[in-house]
Amino acid sequence: MASNGELFEIFSRLPAKSIFKLASVAKSCDEFSSEDLFVKKQSQNMVRKNDSAFFMQQSSYQMFMGVPEFHVVPGEENSSGVSNKSLDFLKKFGHLLGSSNGLVCCRKASEKPIDNELFICNPATQKWLSIPNPWRFQDPKPALNVVFQCNTGPSDEFPSDYFLMVLQPTEFWSSDLMCKIYSPAEGIWQERGLINFGTRKILFESLVYQKGVFYFLSDWFPSVVKESRFYWPYIVEFDPKECTWSFLQIPKPARKHDFLDTNLNMGIFKWGKGNQESICLVMLSKGVFAVWALEHNKPGSWRKILKVRARAMRMVEPDPQIAGFTVINGDSLLVATFKRVYRYSLTSHWRWKRAEKVCSHKCWGSVLFYPYSNTLRPCGDGATPVPNCC
Repeated sequence: MASNGELFEIFSRLPAKSIFKLASVAKSCDEFSSEDLFVKKQSQNMVRKNDSAFFMQQSSYQMFMGVPEFHVVPGEENSSGVSNKSLDFLKKFGHLLGSSNGLVCCRKASEKPIDNELFICNPATQKWLSIPNPWRFQDPKPALNVVFQCNTGPSDEFPSDYFLMVLQPTEFWSSDLMCKIYSPAEGIWQERGLINFGTRKILFESLVYQKGVFYFLSDWFPSVVKESRFYWPYIVEFDPKECTWSFLQIPKPARKHDFLDTNLNMGIFKWGKGNQESICLVMLSKGVFAVWALEHNKPGSWRKILKVRARAMRMVEPDPQIAGFTVINGDSLLVATFKRVYRYSLTSHWRWKRAEKVCSHKCWGSVLFYPYSNTLRPCGDGATPVPNCC
């Protein structure tokens, strides 16, 4: 099909689920749905649309299953979905570490049929690709601090279809991290040297990628002496191309909270859309959500977005016990209790706000979210169909 044809443009704006439906009844659609140019165009177009679904799993050590669950955002039921075959594969063999533009990066949680520790999967196309281990002959195998991101703009930001990096401690007592970046073309890991992200532990499950920069949040436990520049929790800005980093302070009001509170939780997420994209910090302390957005045109300046008690969000539970949260599509707060997930608007007027039930779940305790976009994006050369898991 001609790349400038009307059908090419129309179909490239459809999610993968709709394209597969058309391909089952139209031979022409089946033919061009596997063309490289069409796949790339469709993946780029999905960036301009909202994430239509999400994975969630219990927060646990990487070598345990975690058992990921897949849920669709209300109103997107007809435009998003993945096959039971892919879900069974992920549930049986994978522990999710990242999600970007239709691909998920996982660590194996079972001995067979996966030889290596890492793999990439597109649940929509039912394809997966095993990734060589970033270490050699190391036992016991350490936790992997993984950074995973796909090319998502009109112009490619990475040399390959995706960017995969691990940051590993060099010694138990050291704050230095060895940076290794995977080269899909060569199938090898390349060392980029040591990085020091400060004296606090970095929460690699709470990261944001924007405009060529990764943002990471540190932990907040009071284990650092007050005289240290890293006494307060902080955010790290990391440029993967230059392999440089800098530190960003959290908002001053956020520093007034009780960091000894074992129920305190924080995370950073994408905020806004288009040219107004930025990052936001969400804090849950003593049953109260507080949200600040980083001013995109004022470096280091934060703007308060919201402060609301969880009980005032009008969930089904009268006294909700929060198991986790994320911000999806730059404007909606997803909140998981021990049994349900809710969506709460961060931008509408407070008089019209009410938590909308999204789904029930069985992850129970502390959970992590992974937003998902329904694309045809390939896993890379050598990808194969996911095996049957009967």
